[in-house]
Amino acid sequence: MITQVLVEADDPVFQQPSKPIGPFLTREQAEERRDRLGWKILDDAGRGWRRLVASPRPVRIVQRLMIRVSARAGHIVIACEGSMGPKVEAIVGFLKAGGKRGLITSPARLAEALDGRAGTHFVGKI
Repeated sequence: MITQVLVEADDPVFQQPSKPIGPFLTREQAEERRDRLGWKILDDAGRGWRRLVASPRPVRIVQRLMIRVSARAGHIVIACEGSMGPKVEAIVGFLKAGGKRGLITSPARLAEALDGRAGTHFVGKI
């Protein structure tokens, strides 16, 4: 399920992007993209250079009712691209409502996560 998240347009985090995303680049590659595309960049702990983006606080998940109905019906729901906070809140709510398990992972690592070798797993009753 592809989800859409609404944020406040005037959230101050847009002024100072701080979330590294994407692949690790060489300094030269990152600087070229900064100059050509206007990216904000950062040396990410000596592992390589990455693009920085804003990570505003979600105000509302557009498909929240569809997610809730699907999860309560026992379907595996894959949703919420973005930062961990809203995902954890959603899974805690799901477990409180009687859900059995939750998983946070990236689409690229889904197979490994379903096999228990990646992702953040939530199991149990809250």
